[in-house]
Amino acid sequence: MSNYDISLDYAVVTFAGALSGVQAKGFFDYLGTIDPALWSGTFAGFTQIDFQGAPTNNSMLFLKPAATKQRFITGLSTAASTTPGATYVTLNNNNQPTTAQAGVAFPGNDWIAFPDGAQYLAKLGNPSPKLLNELAALRQRHLQAVANLLNAIEKGQVNIYLRNQFKCPAQ
Repeated sequence: MSNYDISLDYAVVTFAGALSGVQAKGFFDYLGTIDPALWSGTFAGFTQIDFQGAPTNNSMLFLKPAATKQRFITGLSTAASTTPGATYVTLNNNNQPTTAQAGVAFPGNDWIAFPDGAQYLAKLGNPSPKLLNELAALRQRHLQAVANLLNAIEKGQVNIYLRNQFKCPAQ
């Protein structure tokens, strides 16, 4: 079993009101005009999130890309401070922009010896029964999706399968 445990710096920018995907992309593109290293390369990008229980996807979480921590903070806080309605919310005790850290783990699992993912589950420590049930349900959906795809491959109907499975929502 191999494990990859990584600690990543991140920062969050929150917006007043709802934030559409188009607005988020616009902010990210604007960030690229301030510092192109924050717009492209390893780890450059964002995820829209509901921050601190907000009822809408009003925030963007940025992982620190392949740039220095200070460059990341300076560029992102500059973009936020010059965008109406945007606030850089990852602050230190002196209310100065900083980063926070999140841990990410990519545990390995020997699927032949542990077909139920016991090596993955061991990384969770003592997971709640609810989490275990949700993971079991997710595993079953995954296994069914794989079976459906293999069936489509065998019948030479991959394009039809993919077209029926993945549809963009109406705009």
